[in-house]
Amino acid sequence: MNLTRFWHHNLRWTLILWIGVVFWLRADWSVLGAGIAIWFLLVYLTAPGVLWTYIYALPFVSSNPIRAIKILEKAVASKPLIPFPYIALGVTYLRTKRWEEAIPLLEEAARLADRKSTPDINTLLAVAYRETNQYDKVYALLDELVNRGIRNLKIYYNYALCYLRQKRFKEALEAAEIARSFNTNQLEPVLLMGQIYFEMGNLLAAKDNWEWAVNRKPDMVEPYYWLGRAELELGETQVAVTHLKLAVKQIAEHPSLSNVSAAEAEEWLEKAEGLLQK
Repeated sequence: MNLTRFWHHNLRWTLILWIGVVFWLRADWSVLGAGIAIWFLLVYLTAPGVLWTYIYALPFVSSNPIRAIKILEKAVASKPLIPFPYIALGVTYLRTKRWEEAIPLLEEAARLADRKSTPDINTLLAVAYRETNQYDKVYALLDELVNRGIRNLKIYYNYALCYLRQKRFKEALEAAEIARSFNTNQLEPVLLMGQIYFEMGNLLAAKDNWEWAVNRKPDMVEPYYWLGRAELELGETQVAVTHLKLAVKQIAEHPSLSNVSAAEAEEWLEKAEGLLQK
């Protein structure tokens, strides 16, 4: 197994070495071509998953999402002993919310990766665990990273979101504040803090956070819905109607960018307009 893994990790260097030798000996181009053909055949027979990974790296393959997924699936089906194809396919599944399918891929990537690469992989794996409600596994991964001295916005954002979903509001707020401290201009921790304050009933703080965010990025989608909700609860009905109208429009145009449906936003808009008429 160790020899096979060494081969999977280093077979590209045999090709580079062959090309270097051919140029050093000033051999004929046919010799170079024959050697490359033999190399491809050898790789196909001994490490097909690695070969498919190299094919995926070609621009005309990786730039086509459908083709890229098919090639990556062929790569991991051959069980290569390198982490990259598992990471690439796992990230693709995360982006399309195929959480459960992403988990075994990222677990295998973490097993194959060196210690330097595992923090990034485990951060991705924590997202997949989080979205499948495996909070104990999320905390175990994040605690391990923190104990290794690795602290960043993504880690504490993950903590905060998990705590929020478990209604551990005080811990969620503390984690979100730490996440924001790594980059005070980053929007995600501020939006999450707004959500935490809203769930805690601190509507003014929730509104302040969402206003701060939309003022810096006016083309956002879902935050207008929550801003309108907070304003409605605070009795600011007119401005709530304005923001809920904008939310309905934005969500209808970009549904994939919101966890709230356009129908739900429309329902709250009707409630706000009804209150305004009264």
